Amino acid sequence: MNLSFTSICRVLLLLLLAIWAGALPAQGSGGKRLALVIGNDAYKNVDALNNARNDARLMAATLKRANFEVTQVNDLGRESLWQTIDTFKGRIHKGDEVVFYFAGHGVQIKSNQLLLPVDIKASNDDQVQRDGISLVDVQDALKDARFALLVIDACRDNPFIDPRDPKKRTIGGGTRGLVPPEPGTGQAIVMSAGRNQKALDSVPGISQANGLFTWELAQVLQTPGIEIRAALEAVKDRVDDKAKSAGHDQRPSIVSDMRGNFYFFGPTKVQVQNAAADPETEAWTAAKQANTADAYQTYLQLYPQGSYAGAASIALKAAQQAGKLLSAAAAPTRPTTTTPLPSQLSTASSTPPSNLSSDDPEADLWREVKASGAREYLEVYLQQYPKGKYTALARLELKKLDDADRAQRAQEEVQRKQAAEQARQEQLAAAQSARLQQQQAEQDAWATAKSHDSLEAYATYLQNYPQGRYAALAQVARIKVQRETAERERQQAAQREREAEQARLAREEAQRKQAADLARAEQLQSARLDPSKTIKDCADCPELVVIPAGSFTMGSSASEQQHAQQQGAQKTWTDREGPQHLVQVGAFLLGKTEVSVGQWRAFTAATSYRTDAERNAGTVKGCYAMDVVDGKWDWREGRSWKNPGWTVEDNEPVICISWNDASAYVQWMRKRTGLNYSLPSEAQWEYAVRAGTSTSRFWGDDPNAACRYANGADQTAWPDGSAKAWGTRHECKDAYFYVAPVGHYQPNAFGLYDMLGNATEWVQDGFHDDYRGAPTDGSVWTTGGDPSLRVLRGGGWDDNPGDLRSAYRGRSSPGDRNSSGGFRIARTL
Repeated sequence: MNLSFTSICRVLLLLLLAIWAGALPAQGSGGKRLALVIGNDAYKNVDALNNARNDARLMAATLKRANFEVTQVNDLGRESLWQTIDTFKGRIHKGDEVVFYFAGHGVQIKSNQLLLPVDIKASNDDQVQRDGISLVDVQDALKDARFALLVIDACRDNPFIDPRDPKKRTIGGGTRGLVPPEPGTGQAIVMSAGRNQKALDSVPGISQANGLFTWELAQVLQTPGIEIRAALEAVKDRVDDKAKSAGHDQRPSIVSDMRGNFYFFGPTKVQVQNAAADPETEAWTAAKQANTADAYQTYLQLYPQGSYAGAASIALKAAQQAGKLLSAAAAPTRPTTTTPLPSQLSTASSTPPSNLSSDDPEADLWREVKASGAREYLEVYLQQYPKGKYTALARLELKKLDDADRAQRAQEEVQRKQAAEQARQEQLAAAQSARLQQQQAEQDAWATAKSHDSLEAYATYLQNYPQGRYAALAQVARIKVQRETAERERQQAAQREREAEQARLAREEAQRKQAADLARAEQLQSARLDPSKTIKDCADCPELVVIPAGSFTMGSSASEQQHAQQQGAQKTWTDREGPQHLVQVGAFLLGKTEVSVGQWRAFTAATSYRTDAERNAGTVKGCYAMDVVDGKWDWREGRSWKNPGWTVEDNEPVICISWNDASAYVQWMRKRTGLNYSLPSEAQWEYAVRAGTSTSRFWGDDPNAACRYANGADQTAWPDGSAKAWGTRHECKDAYFYVAPVGHYQPNAFGLYDMLGNATEWVQDGFHDDYRGAPTDGSVWTTGGDPSLRVLRGGGWDDNPGDLRSAYRGRSSPGDRNSSGGFRIARTL
């Protein structure tokens, strides 16, 4: 069969139209554009906000210009906020395009992002999670939309302030920015700032009552023809750049699972490109849709060895057979046939009809004409049978085709007008965009000038915008900068003078300190050479004695412990004194006497320090003291270093002092002198008390010789004149029932006074039940043991002979204090 040139062209046109139609983007469903915009400023139980409502108004206006049906609400409590979201959810149908915008407070608790209603309470994490609006629930409410954009401008300061410390947050930790949840299909979520970033509540460089993020978002979304992904990336960059110009970190966070493209101004449908079929398949599909011999012949000419060549050959034969039958039926009038246009081709079966009958040519022809549905076929029938059986039906079918043609032309005219209107709108939008860009360029130039705040910056602005909106301000700013520059130069000159004076004073102070250090070094050298010499780092500082380096055996033997128990010591206490071990101690300085009342008074006068006893620290009140009336010890309110139970003198050792109090005095001495003062370590203390001896006491083993060397429980009469006596006592009398003046008794070989008796003395070490694992270099024992207890050494005015020994060890908590407890201080060389 030979095809005419016209027939081939028509079939090729059909194939091209089919291929072109398959490549067109699928159109949207024509759904509505809906938006819910919320601005919460008036928070009742946490800090209120300033610009959330302004931001919501700006976003609502922007969305209305983009043909959204906008619901705008402000300052919603929990119930009204949920009701508003539920009502909005009920309006959403398949195919709708939706925007949800929230400006207000938000908080991240664990992995839950919460939007806060204005009546939120700040009791605890659980309550906030219960009363806050979960962003995931909002996502679920929007899931029916074809496209949903969630804009969350809530990355401000965590509003739940700890009343005890304004820098801390009681709920949700210290986080600022929210972490976006996973988006649903067709959803995009944008946060105004990244995690732990704070969203700026103003626009740098302009006096605009909006937050930076919403302002930039509104500007960018109005750009004609910008696709939403590009728009959001542009917002990120613009917010980031402007925040950095103001010395701030803010970069919006975006997560997306969008399908296709979305435009606010310009193309308004989500566009999804169909996967393009291969040309041969498209040609075969078009041929089947045409179902004519010409169509199948054209396919075979293009693809003689194609995948569908066999099927095309069969269909061609069937179509040719049907054509022969049609021609035979139409033979009497020999009408001129034309190939149907692509829009008029039918989808008739590709197999020849099985009910053709030569007995009724008109019926046979009508069946073929009706099956084709083509205008040319209908006209052929009416030419052959102007008064036939099916004439009325043929004219009705032609009228339908005419109506369809008119509708098609009307639709094309509407589309032409829409295209013209869209082009006009795009021109207007482009002009508006150009104006906005010019305004933004001037705005950016003014912001840059303000950020640099220099003569050169304002001059550059005025050069570029001599008649600009801010020209008058720029002129005033230049004068202000000139004035401030002159004032700054004056202040800098004054500062240089002050710095020169400070440098002169510093040099003098350094010279004075150097002279003092030299004098101290000479004093120390003199004290090393002459044990009778002492060192004083200030007028009312305690005198210090140089303790030379050496080694000694620390602890007591089993026989000494047994004798101590016979002299009143408790076995559980003497068991703490072993095992004996050799210790090497470096040279150091130690107080010649215990710290006196007068020295302590100077400390409290300089610092207003109040002791644990004065403050009734802990669970007890006052000081643990003895009442001479009944001879009993107990916690007695009102007792302290000022009044331990008798009238104190400045030359007596200070008592009712806790380990905490002694440590405070040491810190004051360090700050006052700049030297390394401390309490002695336990090993340093025992090395110093022994002073080269190995007997139970530095004067020997006879406890009854104590009245010449130490103040302890002895035969001295009680202050009330009663006949009461100590349970175990030293069999001597020294005339002091309570404490004696410091330095009253004979010193040991190192020149130290009252190392035994008078007042028990705190050391640095934590308490250990024995010496297993103890340091052997004289250092403080900081590991193991009981860190809640500290060690006391030396015994006091009330102790029996068994406890007034060089190896005796007591213990107590750092806050304990009693009327026989004091301390002496040490210092490094």
